[in-house]
Amino acid sequence: MQRYLTVHENGGSPTARGRDKQMSVRKWTLLAGIGLLLVVSAAGIHLFAPRNVPPGQPSLVDLRSGNLHELRDEFNRFADRTRVIAMLSPT
Repeated sequence: MQRYLTVHENGGSPTARGRDKQMSVRKWTLLAGIGLLLVVSAAGIHLFAPRNVPPGQPSLVDLRSGNLHELRDEFNRFADRTRVIAMLSPT
């Protein structure tokens, strides 16, 4: 009786290729799950974290055209000190 040996293109058996593919799918599923968990955690922290400033520090304010006089008055009140205004924009 003669036996035939089948050689596959990647050199592995069909069972080994199936296991490799299954491990790859598991790995990507795990990575996607971890990524989703990180995004949800960051969003939760951003939305529900307390909005406090350290003791002695004035609270943060949103600059709008109606309250710029408050910034100017605070800035001018400390004319004898070094003052820095940093405006950051995400765009």
